[in-house]
Amino acid sequence: MLRSQLGDELYRKCILTYLEQHKFGNVVTEDLARVVEELSGRSYDQFFDQWVYHAHYPEIDAGYSWDEKDKLAKISIRQTQEPATRFCFSIFHWPLRSRPAMESSSNHHRQRQEPGLLFSARFSAAHRPPGPAFVGAGQN
Repeated sequence: MLRSQLGDELYRKCILTYLEQHKFGNVVTEDLARVVEELSGRSYDQFFDQWVYHAHYPEIDAGYSWDEKDKLAKISIRQTQEPATRFCFSIFHWPLRSRPAMESSSNHHRQRQEPGLLFSARFSAAHRPPGPAFVGAGQN
């Protein structure tokens, strides 16, 4: 998940820097978070809080439909996990890119989930795509 948010090049730079700075030493998660934030210039507090320090994971329900008349594919995703407890988030946040699963498709739609809202995206296509493909934020 961290690699998809940072992108391949920055992720590798962060990991190599982290390993170099802490070789032969003891580390804690905050050491990695500090390197990631220094090299990216962004805060990753929310990332580490939801993916490392709290239990559970996002449970999702995904849907896909095709509107033949308008030639539109619709993708929808909803998080379905139980409401938050002190050990678990009710809504996880992560960037998500989607595209129709077609060789010729290049119209990606990048979406960021908003708290409590359904993720949805529409794509126009000449023919019905077999289904959506989801890729990490740093991937094409």
